[in-house]
Amino acid sequence: MPWDRYLPLRKSKLRETGYITTPYVIDAHSHLHLHVPRAGQPPFRDFYEVSDQLLNRKKACFIPTETLIHEMDRYGVDKAVVNCAAGMFIPLEQLAELIRKYPERLIGFCWFEFGFGTEPWPTPDEAAEQIDKALKMSEFKGCGEGILYFGKETWPENVRCLEPMLEVIAKHEAPVLFHSGPAPYKPKITKEIRKKNS
Repeated sequence: MPWDRYLPLRKSKLRETGYITTPYVIDAHSHLHLHVPRAGQPPFRDFYEVSDQLLNRKKACFIPTETLIHEMDRYGVDKAVVNCAAGMFIPLEQLAELIRKYPERLIGFCWFEFGFGTEPWPTPDEAAEQIDKALKMSEFKGCGEGILYFGKETWPENVRCLEPMLEVIAKHEAPVLFHSGPAPYKPKITKEIRKKNS
């Protein structure tokens, strides 16, 4: 790594003989889902074209794990939390397999599987069961990235639906990462995307 990787910390961490302590950098929010156009395709015009790729069962796929590791090395990131975002139709077993390739660099986060189109949402108990099963896998250390939408009309209803899952997460003493506002993948928009691509 270049010496100036920790330049912002120079005054507090650097002395003549070197660093007092070596800063450790963890990216708390990364994905292995393909967020960019495939090779030879034009750039995306807006976020909805990104959503079209991420949320379409025929298009959703992973980037090579080595690509993420390369970018981490390039920017001086020691570890990365790889979030699941299960609405992108990537099986947890497949994500776990990719994380297993670099266990010293990647930290897996899981989420329950759901669909924005015609796929039925799991019941709160089914979501809790999925999370319990995933957190028993050694590759997953936490849950994320989550959204507070559970197919209900009001936020209080949606939050109540998450209670069984949150109890499971607490039992495993695992961290959980949520979107702090409405999810960008609005169901009405994604239903239109799915209709167009079916």
